Amino acid sequence: MTSVAIGPDVYSTFRALFCYRRLTMRSDCSDDAPLYNSRIIENYIKLIRLRYPEVDVAELLHAAQMKIYDVEDTGHWFTQQDVDLFHREVVRATQNENIAREAGRFIASPQAMGFTRRHILAMINSNNVWRVLGAAVQNYTRSSKFETRYLDDNSVEVTVTPYPGVAEKKFQCENRMGYLEAIVTSFSYKLHPIAHPQCLFEGDSCCKYIVTWDTPPLDRWVKLRNFAFTLVLLLNGFLLFNYFSVSSVIVFASMSVLFLIAMVIENKKEQSFNGAIDHSRVLIDDLLARSSVTYNHAVLVSEIGEVLSTLSDPTEILNNVIHTLQKRLDYDRGLILLATRDKSKLEIKAGYGYSMEHFGLLKELSFPLNQPDTKWTFVVSYQTQEPLLVNDLDKAEGPLSDRTLAIARKLGIKSFICCPIVCDDRALGILLVDNVRGKKRSLIKSDMSLLMGIASAMGVSLRRIRGVS
Repeated sequence: MTSVAIGPDVYSTFRALFCYRRLTMRSDCSDDAPLYNSRIIENYIKLIRLRYPEVDVAELLHAAQMKIYDVEDTGHWFTQQDVDLFHREVVRATQNENIAREAGRFIASPQAMGFTRRHILAMINSNNVWRVLGAAVQNYTRSSKFETRYLDDNSVEVTVTPYPGVAEKKFQCENRMGYLEAIVTSFSYKLHPIAHPQCLFEGDSCCKYIVTWDTPPLDRWVKLRNFAFTLVLLLNGFLLFNYFSVSSVIVFASMSVLFLIAMVIENKKEQSFNGAIDHSRVLIDDLLARSSVTYNHAVLVSEIGEVLSTLSDPTEILNNVIHTLQKRLDYDRGLILLATRDKSKLEIKAGYGYSMEHFGLLKELSFPLNQPDTKWTFVVSYQTQEPLLVNDLDKAEGPLSDRTLAIARKLGIKSFICCPIVCDDRALGILLVDNVRGKKRSLIKSDMSLLMGIASAMGVSLRRIRGVS
Protein backbone atom coordinates (compact mmCIF):
# COMPACT_ATOMS: atom_id res chain seq x y z
CA MET A 1 0.00 0.00 0.00
CA THR A 2 1.19 3.48 -0.83
CA SER A 3 1.04 6.08 1.88
CA VAL A 4 -0.34 9.47 0.89
CA ALA A 5 0.44 12.82 2.44
CA ILE A 6 -3.17 13.65 3.07
CA GLY A 7 -3.60 10.92 5.70
CA PRO A 8 -3.23 13.02 8.86
CA ASP A 9 -5.59 15.69 7.51
CA VAL A 10 -8.22 13.12 6.64
CA TYR A 11 -7.91 11.42 10.00
CA SER A 12 -8.11 14.75 11.83
CA THR A 13 -11.22 15.64 9.88
CA PHE A 14 -12.73 12.26 10.66
CA ARG A 15 -11.97 12.55 14.36
CA ALA A 16 -13.47 16.02 14.49
CA LEU A 17 -16.65 14.71 12.93
CA PHE A 18 -17.06 11.88 15.43
CA CYS A 19 -15.64 13.06 18.72
CA TYR A 20 -18.85 13.92 20.51
CA ARG A 21 -18.75 15.72 23.83
CA ARG A 22 -21.61 15.89 26.26
CA LEU A 23 -22.96 19.38 26.55
CA THR A 24 -22.66 20.90 29.99
CA MET A 25 -25.07 23.34 31.51
CA ARG A 26 -24.10 26.92 30.87
CA SER A 27 -24.89 29.78 33.15
CA ASP A 28 -26.41 31.77 30.27
CA CYS A 29 -28.87 29.31 28.74
CA SER A 30 -30.81 30.71 25.80
CA ASP A 31 -33.91 29.57 23.93
CA ASP A 32 -31.74 27.69 21.43
CA ALA A 33 -29.78 25.72 24.06
CA PRO A 34 -30.48 21.94 24.08
CA LEU A 35 -32.25 21.48 27.42
CA TYR A 36 -34.82 18.68 27.19
CA ASN A 37 -34.14 15.06 26.30
CA SER A 38 -36.20 13.40 23.59
CA ARG A 39 -37.56 10.88 26.14
CA ILE A 40 -39.89 13.64 27.41
CA ILE A 41 -41.41 14.14 23.97
CA GLU A 42 -41.49 10.40 23.32
CA ASN A 43 -43.61 9.95 26.45
CA TYR A 44 -46.14 12.45 25.05
CA ILE A 45 -46.23 10.54 21.77
CA LYS A 46 -46.90 7.22 23.54
CA LEU A 47 -49.72 8.84 25.50
CA ILE A 48 -51.29 10.37 22.38
CA ARG A 49 -51.13 7.11 20.43
CA LEU A 50 -52.84 5.24 23.27
CA ARG A 51 -55.45 7.71 24.52
CA TYR A 52 -55.91 10.07 21.57
CA PRO A 53 -55.98 7.74 18.54
CA GLU A 54 -57.80 10.36 16.49
CA VAL A 55 -54.65 12.53 16.49
CA ASP A 56 -52.31 11.98 13.55
CA VAL A 57 -48.86 11.85 15.17
CA ALA A 58 -47.06 12.47 11.87
CA GLU A 59 -49.06 15.65 11.26
CA LEU A 60 -48.57 16.73 14.87
CA LEU A 61 -44.79 16.40 14.66
CA HIS A 62 -44.75 18.17 11.30
CA ALA A 63 -46.69 21.09 12.79
CA ALA A 64 -44.29 21.13 15.75
CA GLN A 65 -41.31 21.11 13.34
CA MET A 66 -39.96 17.89 14.84
CA LYS A 67 -38.76 14.70 13.18
CA ILE A 68 -39.79 11.28 14.46
CA TYR A 69 -36.19 10.09 14.27
CA ASP A 70 -35.20 12.95 16.60
CA VAL A 71 -37.92 11.93 19.08
CA GLU A 72 -36.84 8.28 19.01
CA ASP A 73 -33.16 9.16 19.43
CA THR A 74 -32.43 9.08 23.18
CA GLY A 75 -29.29 11.12 22.57
CA HIS A 76 -31.19 14.05 21.07
CA TRP A 77 -32.05 17.18 23.07
CA PHE A 78 -34.67 19.81 22.26
CA THR A 79 -34.60 23.53 22.98
CA GLN A 80 -37.09 25.59 24.96
CA GLN A 81 -38.54 26.91 21.69
CA ASP A 82 -38.95 23.34 20.44
CA VAL A 83 -40.92 22.14 23.47
CA ASP A 84 -43.02 25.33 23.60
CA LEU A 85 -44.13 24.84 20.00
CA PHE A 86 -44.69 21.12 20.56
CA HIS A 87 -46.89 21.77 23.59
CA ARG A 88 -49.00 24.31 21.71
CA GLU A 89 -49.57 21.83 18.89
CA VAL A 90 -50.38 18.99 21.31
CA VAL A 91 -52.98 21.12 23.11
CA ARG A 92 -54.47 22.16 19.77
CA ALA A 93 -54.63 18.57 18.50
CA THR A 94 -55.98 16.97 21.70
CA GLN A 95 -58.09 19.89 22.96
CA ASN A 96 -56.74 19.10 26.43
CA GLU A 97 -55.22 22.02 28.33
CA ASN A 98 -54.03 19.66 31.10
CA ILE A 99 -52.21 17.18 28.91
CA ALA A 100 -48.80 18.15 30.34
CA ARG A 101 -49.74 16.77 33.76
CA GLU A 102 -51.41 13.76 32.18
CA ALA A 103 -48.20 13.04 30.25
CA GLY A 104 -46.20 13.15 33.47
CA ARG A 105 -48.58 10.75 35.20
CA PHE A 106 -48.54 8.46 32.18
CA ILE A 107 -45.12 6.99 33.00
CA ALA A 108 -46.76 5.12 35.89
CA SER A 109 -49.00 3.33 33.39
CA PRO A 110 -47.97 -0.21 32.34
CA GLN A 111 -48.63 0.83 28.73
CA ALA A 112 -45.84 3.39 29.04
CA MET A 113 -43.22 0.72 29.75
CA GLY A 114 -39.93 2.24 28.70
CA PHE A 115 -36.60 3.40 30.07
CA THR A 116 -38.11 5.89 32.55
CA ARG A 117 -40.63 3.50 34.09
CA ARG A 118 -38.11 0.65 34.29
CA HIS A 119 -35.60 3.02 35.87
CA ILE A 120 -38.12 3.92 38.58
CA LEU A 121 -39.29 0.37 39.29
CA ALA A 122 -35.72 -0.92 39.47
CA MET A 123 -35.27 1.28 42.57
CA ILE A 124 -37.51 -1.15 44.58
CA ASN A 125 -39.34 1.66 46.41
CA SER A 126 -39.99 5.38 46.11
CA ASN A 127 -37.56 6.25 48.93
CA ASN A 128 -34.66 5.14 46.77
CA VAL A 129 -35.98 7.23 43.87
CA TRP A 130 -36.08 10.41 45.97
CA ARG A 131 -32.49 9.86 47.10
CA VAL A 132 -31.13 9.88 43.54
CA LEU A 133 -33.69 12.19 41.94
CA GLY A 134 -31.33 15.17 41.66
CA ALA A 135 -28.75 13.18 39.70
CA ALA A 136 -31.19 11.05 37.68
CA VAL A 137 -33.18 14.01 36.40
CA GLN A 138 -30.10 15.33 34.55
CA ASN A 139 -30.70 12.54 32.03
CA TYR A 140 -33.98 14.23 31.12
CA THR A 141 -33.57 17.97 31.59
CA ARG A 142 -30.71 20.45 31.83
CA SER A 143 -32.98 23.39 32.54
CA SER A 144 -33.14 23.25 36.33
CA LYS A 145 -31.69 21.85 39.54
CA PHE A 146 -33.69 19.33 41.59
CA GLU A 147 -33.17 19.01 45.36
CA THR A 148 -35.03 16.69 47.74
CA ARG A 149 -35.49 16.81 51.51
CA TYR A 150 -37.30 14.25 53.65
CA LEU A 151 -40.02 15.68 55.89
CA ASP A 152 -41.15 12.30 57.24
CA ASP A 153 -40.92 8.62 56.38
CA ASN A 154 -43.72 9.10 53.86
CA SER A 155 -43.25 12.73 52.86
CA VAL A 156 -40.62 14.55 50.82
CA GLU A 157 -40.05 18.12 49.68
CA VAL A 158 -38.79 18.63 46.12
CA THR A 159 -37.29 22.01 45.20
CA VAL A 160 -36.77 22.86 41.53
CA THR A 161 -34.65 25.91 40.70
CA PRO A 162 -34.14 26.91 37.05
CA TYR A 163 -30.65 27.75 35.86
CA PRO A 164 -30.00 31.39 34.91
CA GLY A 165 -31.32 32.26 31.47
CA VAL A 166 -33.87 29.43 31.32
CA ALA A 167 -37.43 30.58 30.62
CA GLU A 168 -39.66 27.64 31.47
CA LYS A 169 -43.41 27.75 30.94
CA LYS A 170 -46.34 26.96 33.22
CA PHE A 171 -47.08 23.67 31.48
CA GLN A 172 -43.64 22.38 32.47
CA CYS A 173 -44.48 22.91 36.13
CA GLU A 174 -47.63 20.85 35.59
CA ASN A 175 -45.62 18.20 33.77
CA ARG A 176 -43.21 17.98 36.73
CA MET A 177 -46.10 17.47 39.14
CA GLY A 178 -47.32 14.63 36.96
CA TYR A 179 -43.90 12.98 37.06
CA LEU A 180 -43.72 13.34 40.87
CA GLU A 181 -47.14 11.72 41.18
CA ALA A 182 -46.02 8.90 38.89
CA ILE A 183 -42.98 8.13 41.07
CA VAL A 184 -45.31 7.30 43.97
CA THR A 185 -48.09 5.57 42.04
CA SER A 186 -45.60 3.39 40.12
CA PHE A 187 -45.16 1.43 43.35
CA SER A 188 -48.96 1.27 43.94
CA TYR A 189 -48.73 3.59 46.95
CA LYS A 190 -51.76 5.71 47.80
CA LEU A 191 -50.83 9.30 46.94
CA HIS A 192 -52.08 12.36 48.80
CA PRO A 193 -52.66 15.57 46.81
CA ILE A 194 -49.32 17.26 46.10
CA ALA A 195 -48.87 20.56 47.94
CA HIS A 196 -47.29 23.36 45.91
CA PRO A 197 -46.43 26.16 48.38
CA GLN A 198 -44.04 27.99 46.04
CA CYS A 199 -44.24 28.37 42.27
CA LEU A 200 -42.07 30.13 39.71
CA PHE A 201 -45.18 31.26 37.92
CA GLU A 202 -46.60 32.90 41.03
CA GLY A 203 -43.55 35.13 41.46
CA ASP A 204 -41.36 32.82 43.57
CA SER A 205 -37.72 32.05 42.83
CA CYS A 206 -38.30 28.29 42.62
CA CYS A 207 -40.97 25.61 42.56
CA LYS A 208 -41.51 23.58 45.73
CA TYR A 209 -43.57 20.44 45.87
CA ILE A 210 -44.49 18.44 48.97
CA VAL A 211 -45.24 14.84 48.06
CA THR A 212 -46.96 12.66 50.66
CA TRP A 213 -48.17 9.08 50.45
CA ASP A 214 -49.66 6.44 52.74
CA THR A 215 -47.16 4.18 54.46
CA PRO A 216 -46.73 1.08 52.25
CA PRO A 217 -48.00 -2.27 53.62
CA LEU A 218 -44.48 -3.67 53.80
CA ASP A 219 -43.33 -0.80 56.00
CA ARG A 220 -46.30 -1.38 58.31
CA TRP A 221 -45.38 -5.05 58.60
CA VAL A 222 -41.80 -4.14 59.46
CA LYS A 223 -42.98 -1.74 62.18
CA LEU A 224 -45.32 -4.42 63.52
CA ARG A 225 -42.45 -6.91 63.63
CA ASN A 226 -40.19 -4.51 65.49
CA PHE A 227 -42.92 -3.64 67.97
CA ALA A 228 -43.86 -7.30 68.50
CA PHE A 229 -40.23 -8.30 68.99
CA THR A 230 -39.73 -5.64 71.66
CA LEU A 231 -42.99 -6.56 73.40
CA VAL A 232 -42.24 -10.30 73.36
CA LEU A 233 -38.73 -9.73 74.68
CA LEU A 234 -40.02 -7.72 77.64
CA LEU A 235 -42.90 -10.11 78.34
CA ASN A 236 -40.73 -13.20 78.23
CA GLY A 237 -38.17 -11.60 80.52
CA PHE A 238 -40.90 -10.78 83.03
CA LEU A 239 -42.42 -14.29 82.90
CA LEU A 240 -39.05 -15.99 83.09
CA PHE A 241 -38.26 -14.38 86.43
CA ASN A 242 -41.78 -14.51 87.94
CA TYR A 243 -43.66 -17.45 86.41
CA PHE A 244 -41.07 -19.96 85.32
CA SER A 245 -43.59 -22.84 85.00
CA VAL A 246 -45.56 -21.25 82.18
CA SER A 247 -42.79 -19.18 80.66
CA SER A 248 -41.66 -21.93 78.30
CA VAL A 249 -45.14 -22.16 76.74
CA ILE A 250 -45.40 -18.39 76.42
CA VAL A 251 -41.94 -18.19 74.86
CA PHE A 252 -42.82 -20.85 72.30
CA ALA A 253 -46.12 -19.19 71.36
CA SER A 254 -44.68 -15.69 71.11
CA MET A 255 -41.70 -16.81 69.07
CA SER A 256 -44.05 -18.63 66.71
CA VAL A 257 -45.99 -15.42 66.17
CA LEU A 258 -42.77 -13.52 65.48
CA PHE A 259 -41.69 -16.23 63.05
CA LEU A 260 -44.96 -15.97 61.10
CA ILE A 261 -44.69 -12.18 60.92
CA ALA A 262 -41.09 -12.48 59.71
CA MET A 263 -42.18 -14.97 57.01
CA VAL A 264 -44.84 -12.55 55.74
CA ILE A 265 -42.30 -9.72 55.62
CA GLU A 266 -39.70 -11.79 53.79
CA ASN A 267 -42.31 -12.94 51.27
CA LYS A 268 -43.33 -9.36 50.51
CA LYS A 269 -39.68 -8.29 50.28
CA GLU A 270 -38.97 -11.13 47.88
CA GLN A 271 -41.85 -10.02 45.65
CA SER A 272 -40.50 -6.45 45.62
CA PHE A 273 -36.94 -7.57 44.93
CA ASN A 274 -37.99 -9.96 42.16
CA GLY A 275 -39.88 -7.17 40.40
CA ALA A 276 -36.94 -4.81 40.77
CA ILE A 277 -34.52 -7.48 39.50
CA ASP A 278 -36.66 -8.04 36.40
CA HIS A 279 -36.63 -4.33 35.59
CA SER A 280 -32.92 -4.09 36.38
CA ARG A 281 -32.23 -6.98 34.03
CA VAL A 282 -33.99 -5.15 31.20
CA LEU A 283 -32.00 -1.99 31.96
CA ILE A 284 -28.74 -3.95 32.03
CA ASP A 285 -29.56 -5.63 28.71
CA ASP A 286 -30.28 -2.22 27.23
CA LEU A 287 -27.01 -0.80 28.56
CA LEU A 288 -25.06 -3.78 27.23
CA ALA A 289 -26.64 -3.32 23.82
CA ARG A 290 -25.75 0.38 23.88
CA SER A 291 -22.19 -0.45 24.96
CA SER A 292 -21.88 -2.85 22.04
CA VAL A 293 -23.09 -0.16 19.63
CA THR A 294 -20.67 2.39 21.12
CA TYR A 295 -17.79 -0.07 20.81
CA ASN A 296 -18.62 -0.85 17.19
CA HIS A 297 -18.84 2.85 16.37
CA ALA A 298 -15.47 3.52 18.01
CA VAL A 299 -13.83 0.67 16.09
CA LEU A 300 -15.57 1.86 12.92
CA VAL A 301 -14.01 5.31 13.32
CA SER A 302 -10.57 3.77 13.84
CA GLU A 303 -10.79 1.34 10.92
CA ILE A 304 -12.19 3.80 8.40
CA GLY A 305 -9.71 6.44 9.56
CA GLU A 306 -6.90 4.00 8.86
CA VAL A 307 -8.32 3.17 5.42
CA LEU A 308 -8.61 6.83 4.44
CA SER A 309 -5.14 7.71 5.68
CA THR A 310 -3.19 4.79 4.19
CA LEU A 311 -4.83 3.96 0.85
CA SER A 312 -4.49 5.99 -2.34
CA ASP A 313 -6.58 4.01 -4.82
CA PRO A 314 -10.24 5.21 -4.87
CA THR A 315 -11.63 1.76 -5.72
CA GLU A 316 -9.70 0.16 -2.89
CA ILE A 317 -10.84 2.87 -0.48
CA LEU A 318 -14.51 2.45 -1.37
CA ASN A 319 -14.37 -1.35 -1.13
CA ASN A 320 -12.69 -1.19 2.28
CA VAL A 321 -15.12 1.43 3.58
CA ILE A 322 -18.18 -0.54 2.47
CA HIS A 323 -16.72 -3.73 3.98
CA THR A 324 -16.17 -1.94 7.31
CA LEU A 325 -19.73 -0.60 7.28
CA GLN A 326 -21.04 -4.11 6.72
CA LYS A 327 -18.95 -5.49 9.57
CA ARG A 328 -19.53 -2.76 12.17
CA LEU A 329 -23.06 -1.46 11.54
CA ASP A 330 -26.39 -3.30 11.65
CA TYR A 331 -27.86 -2.23 8.30
CA ASP A 332 -28.94 -4.97 5.91
CA ARG A 333 -27.45 -3.34 2.82
CA GLY A 334 -25.18 -0.50 1.79
CA LEU A 335 -24.28 1.27 -1.43
CA ILE A 336 -21.81 3.94 -2.57
CA LEU A 337 -22.52 5.90 -5.75
CA LEU A 338 -20.10 8.47 -7.19
CA ALA A 339 -20.62 11.11 -9.83
CA THR A 340 -18.80 10.61 -13.11
CA ARG A 341 -16.01 13.07 -13.91
CA ASP A 342 -18.27 14.98 -16.29
CA LYS A 343 -20.98 15.16 -13.57
CA SER A 344 -23.53 13.63 -15.90
CA LYS A 345 -24.74 10.76 -13.70
CA LEU A 346 -24.22 8.71 -10.55
CA GLU A 347 -22.52 5.32 -10.86
CA ILE A 348 -22.49 2.41 -8.40
CA LYS A 349 -18.95 1.89 -7.09
CA ALA A 350 -19.34 -0.43 -4.09
CA GLY A 351 -22.06 -2.20 -2.15
CA TYR A 352 -23.03 -5.11 0.07
CA GLY A 353 -26.10 -7.15 1.02
CA TYR A 354 -27.86 -7.04 -2.36
CA SER A 355 -28.89 -10.21 -4.15
CA MET A 356 -27.71 -10.70 -7.73
CA GLU A 357 -31.22 -9.89 -8.93
CA HIS A 358 -31.44 -6.64 -6.97
CA PHE A 359 -27.90 -5.60 -7.85
CA GLY A 360 -28.65 -6.24 -11.50
CA LEU A 361 -31.76 -4.07 -11.23
CA LEU A 362 -29.71 -1.21 -9.78
CA LYS A 363 -27.07 -1.56 -12.51
CA GLU A 364 -29.75 -1.19 -15.18
CA LEU A 365 -31.01 2.08 -13.71
CA SER A 366 -29.75 5.49 -14.73
CA PHE A 367 -29.25 8.29 -12.21
CA PRO A 368 -28.74 11.40 -14.41
CA LEU A 369 -27.41 14.56 -12.80
CA ASN A 370 -27.94 16.93 -15.73
CA GLN A 371 -31.74 16.83 -15.72
CA PRO A 372 -33.19 19.64 -13.58
CA ASP A 373 -36.59 17.93 -13.31
CA THR A 374 -35.19 14.59 -12.13
CA LYS A 375 -37.42 12.58 -9.80
CA TRP A 376 -34.74 10.37 -8.28
CA THR A 377 -34.61 11.02 -4.53
CA PHE A 378 -30.93 10.04 -4.43
CA VAL A 379 -30.12 12.57 -7.14
CA VAL A 380 -32.07 15.27 -5.31
CA SER A 381 -30.09 14.50 -2.15
CA TYR A 382 -26.88 14.81 -4.18
CA GLN A 383 -27.92 18.11 -5.73
CA THR A 384 -29.23 19.72 -2.53
CA GLN A 385 -26.43 18.18 -0.40
CA GLU A 386 -29.06 17.28 2.19
CA PRO A 387 -29.35 13.86 3.88
CA LEU A 388 -32.62 11.96 3.96
CA LEU A 389 -33.92 9.48 6.55
CA VAL A 390 -37.08 7.45 5.91
CA ASN A 391 -38.26 4.99 8.56
CA ASP A 392 -41.35 3.59 6.89
CA LEU A 393 -41.56 3.49 3.12
CA ASP A 394 -45.33 3.01 3.21
CA LYS A 395 -45.78 6.35 4.97
CA ALA A 396 -43.20 8.33 3.03
CA GLU A 397 -44.99 9.19 -0.19
CA GLY A 398 -44.47 12.91 0.53
CA PRO A 399 -40.66 13.27 0.36
CA LEU A 400 -40.14 10.45 -2.17
CA SER A 401 -40.83 10.44 -5.88
CA ASP A 402 -43.13 7.81 -7.37
CA ARG A 403 -40.22 6.39 -9.34
CA THR A 404 -38.07 6.05 -6.22
CA LEU A 405 -40.94 4.42 -4.32
CA ALA A 406 -41.53 1.89 -7.07
CA ILE A 407 -37.87 0.83 -7.21
CA ALA A 408 -37.54 0.82 -3.40
CA ARG A 409 -40.50 -1.54 -3.12
CA LYS A 410 -39.04 -3.84 -5.75
CA LEU A 411 -35.85 -3.94 -3.69
CA GLY A 412 -37.84 -4.75 -0.53
CA ILE A 413 -36.68 -1.63 1.31
CA LYS A 414 -38.49 -0.69 4.51
CA SER A 415 -36.26 2.14 5.77
CA PHE A 416 -33.15 3.89 4.50
CA ILE A 417 -30.68 6.72 5.03
CA CYS A 418 -29.21 8.60 2.09
CA CYS A 419 -26.20 10.88 2.73
CA PRO A 420 -24.40 13.04 0.16
CA ILE A 421 -20.61 12.67 -0.05
CA VAL A 422 -19.45 16.29 0.05
CA CYS A 423 -16.15 18.17 0.24
CA ASP A 424 -15.62 21.93 0.03
CA ASP A 425 -19.32 22.43 -0.74
CA ARG A 426 -19.05 20.15 -3.78
CA ALA A 427 -21.02 16.91 -3.96
CA LEU A 428 -19.07 13.85 -5.09
CA GLY A 429 -21.57 11.05 -4.60
CA ILE A 430 -24.05 9.30 -2.32
CA LEU A 431 -23.74 6.89 0.62
CA LEU A 432 -26.89 4.81 1.05
CA VAL A 433 -27.86 2.20 3.68
CA ASP A 434 -31.18 0.44 4.10
CA ASN A 435 -33.05 -2.21 6.05
CA VAL A 436 -35.42 -4.67 4.44
CA ARG A 437 -38.98 -5.35 5.49
CA GLY A 438 -39.34 -7.23 8.75
CA LYS A 439 -36.65 -5.27 10.59
CA LYS A 440 -37.99 -3.68 13.79
CA ARG A 441 -35.34 -1.14 14.78
CA SER A 442 -36.22 2.42 13.87
CA LEU A 443 -33.50 4.55 12.34
CA ILE A 444 -32.70 7.66 14.37
CA LYS A 445 -30.85 10.92 13.89
CA SER A 446 -27.68 9.54 15.50
CA ASP A 447 -27.55 6.96 12.70
CA MET A 448 -27.74 9.71 10.10
CA SER A 449 -25.15 11.84 11.91
CA LEU A 450 -22.69 8.95 11.99
CA LEU A 451 -23.13 8.25 8.28
CA MET A 452 -22.83 11.95 7.44
CA GLY A 453 -19.49 11.97 9.22
CA ILE A 454 -18.33 8.94 7.24
CA ALA A 455 -19.52 10.51 3.99
CA SER A 456 -17.74 13.80 4.76
CA ALA A 457 -14.47 12.03 5.58
CA MET A 458 -14.76 10.02 2.36
CA GLY A 459 -15.32 13.25 0.46
CA VAL A 460 -12.12 14.81 1.82
CA SER A 461 -10.10 11.73 0.89
CA LEU A 462 -11.55 11.35 -2.60
CA ARG A 463 -11.11 15.03 -3.44
CA ARG A 464 -7.47 15.01 -2.39
CA ILE A 465 -6.72 11.79 -4.25
CA ARG A 466 -8.32 13.11 -7.42
CA GLY A 467 -6.16 16.20 -7.11
CA VAL A 468 -9.08 18.61 -7.35
CA SER A 469 -8.53 21.90 -5.61
